[in-house]
Amino acid sequence: MKPNYIYLEAEHYLPKAGNATKNDLSWSIALNILLDIQFNQKQNGKLALFLEYQDTRGTHKVAVDYADAEDSDSIILSNLIELPVRGMISDVRLVLSGCSDDSGIEMKHCWVKVEESRCFLGNRPMQMVS
Repeated sequence: MKPNYIYLEAEHYLPKAGNATKNDLSWSIALNILLDIQFNQKQNGKLALFLEYQDTRGTHKVAVDYADAEDSDSIILSNLIELPVRGMISDVRLVLSGCSDDSGIEMKHCWVKVEESRCFLGNRPMQMVS
């Protein structure tokens, strides 16, 4: 089973923090994510949704949600996650794993909302950004 990827444009999810994200500073961002998908055939087994991203430290994978698909032809996966970031964020994508290769996935709805962002200087919050 190969994972399915949904690529997101990082600039749509970055806070407007001026040069803070360009200086290799640490910051975090909380994202509220919802993915509603329809399958062409019923699924059985465990499904998992992850968010992958890259920053100056490398590539990271954060679990969003897990579900047990019991004879299901549609599913909603959602959660509020926090991403620790250093420097610029890039290569952002949602990864759905666990569905059969020939399942024919149709994305009904994908919602990603920035809930909170914060820049840090040392261990102290530098400023709230939105």
